[in-house]
Amino acid sequence: MKRVFTLLIATGFLVAADAQPGVRRGHSPVGVSVSVNSRPVVNNSFAADRRMREEIVRINIKYDRKIQQVRSSLFRRPAVKARKIHSLEGQRQREIRNVQLKYNRYNYGNRRY
Repeated sequence: MKRVFTLLIATGFLVAADAQPGVRRGHSPVGVSVSVNSRPVVNNSFAADRRMREEIVRINIKYDRKIQQVRSSLFRRPAVKARKIHSLEGQRQREIRNVQLKYNRYNYGNRRY
């Protein structure tokens, strides 16, 4: 009975892993699509997408550390902590938006046309 149950679970995992989107068609399932001014913009350059994702990950790590420091601060009142965390979240979103605009193919490198 254990073997049948284990076989069924393993088969389920294999089916779930095989059903991942875009793998057979050769498309990357981690492609980046951003929306600027309610207009979807897709950057087709894989290298630019990778650089943009790396910058966003660095920004998230930096702000996660700052937020964790605020949360673990013993000498701040909860209201002050909440205000500071809200401020840090806003700064994080602004930095991410700036990175997305920087890698927008119509505005790549801040060129003016």
